[in-house]
Amino acid sequence: MILIRKLSILLITVLFFAACNFDNQNSKYPGYSKTTSGLYYHRYNIGEGKNYPVQGDFLELQLRFFLDSVPLNLHVFKNQNQSDTLTFDTLQLQFQLYEAVALLCEGDSCSFICSTDRLLDTSKFTGLAALFKNDSLIRIEAKLLKRISFEERQEKQKSYALWCSKMHMNELAQLQNYLDTTAMPFPKSPDENGMYFYIERSGKGKICKRGDNISIRYQGKFLNGTIFDDNTLQHDALNFNLGESGQVIKGIELALYKMHEGDKAILLLPSSLAFGSKGDAGGIVSPFKTVTFALEILKIN
Repeated sequence: MILIRKLSILLITVLFFAACNFDNQNSKYPGYSKTTSGLYYHRYNIGEGKNYPVQGDFLELQLRFFLDSVPLNLHVFKNQNQSDTLTFDTLQLQFQLYEAVALLCEGDSCSFICSTDRLLDTSKFTGLAALFKNDSLIRIEAKLLKRISFEERQEKQKSYALWCSKMHMNELAQLQNYLDTTAMPFPKSPDENGMYFYIERSGKGKICKRGDNISIRYQGKFLNGTIFDDNTLQHDALNFNLGESGQVIKGIELALYKMHEGDKAILLLPSSLAFGSKGDAGGIVSPFKTVTFALEILKIN
């Protein structure tokens, strides 16, 4: 099987770069071949995959970049799982990263040396050009972890969209049932952001505005009353600058703009204003879950 793979790699490589004429003998780098585009290439591990990328394939890779032997932190392709992803585009083969990736099957590992001037279209990536010296060489260690065809990806996206629609409808039904049965005095209709909100206790301080440093206490519950998050028993309140990214969920931030120092409010937040279609990172709040929060502003600093 491995021998057949090696022969097929050789054949496809020759066909793909018919005009490239790999040259080992004249390569400046031992063990590397060179294409006529100037890409140096050395495959050091053959995986179990059989298919090479074609137009529209979604690729998950491990990419490590080295400039003058120094690791370079490039995050232009990083996803939330810290792997590198890109959609293969044959129109980008003029750039050597895509040329190199075109030679990989799933599980393959290889090393590339190429010019920074031809690595990527730097005009599409803010600040990328500033990291490179003019026409210097960069080494890339790459492994293709997973290849998903355009058709497979479309089918997965269709299935996911249907699942999301079903989950959203279930959430709406649960939300309406909660509003119909709860004794809490939520308004009958949500505000312009989709949030249900009422002030349980009014304070006498100034209203919050973006950029304020505030101290808050909160308690989050599921619709069945189970507490999933609570800082009311902690010695220290949560302090942060209102509007600063990543501090609180969207619904809490929107509610704070409606509140004064000393206010205590009760929020009913659909998932679109809470933890969304994926739930929280810790797995405590599941996808498409409506939640409530008791929220108190202790101080605007």
